[in-house]
Amino acid sequence: MVQLLRYHSDAPLRRRVTAAMNTVEAFHRFSQGVGFGNQGVLADNDAWSRRKR
Repeated sequence: MVQLLRYHSDAPLRRRVTAAMNTVEAFHRFSQGVGFGNQGVLADNDAWSRRKR
């Protein structure tokens, strides 16, 4: 509860937390974009599938 009140009352802390969360979310979006389709696992040995990746 104390941490929540500190977060609510401390603007610089909120900015740091928001910046860190945005960085993590951007990484997650990037990694999902890189590993699209079957979580990045190639299911077959097809040249077309490899070129898509």
